[in-house]
Amino acid sequence: YTSSARQWGPEVERAYRWLNALLGPVKGQAVTARTVLQPGVTATTYANGRQIIVNYTDQPYAAGAVTVGARDARLQEVQP
Repeated sequence: YTSSARQWGPEVERAYRWLNALLGPVKGQAVTARTVLQPGVTATTYANGRQIIVNYTDQPYAAGAVTVGARDARLQEVQP
């Protein structure tokens, strides 16, 4: 175990960029819906028409044109 910023710096930066790209577009937006797409996969829809699909499972999730890797998330526009 270590707390060395030099060792963890690149990983922290990567995680920050990933989270900021995912959550930045919905910052301050109200949640309008939360749906369980299948066990371990959820979709959260926000007031600005964006949706984040989170796959908590060890297997990729695919439905139609949407694919979310294992233990990953995807930001998308909600189709009206």
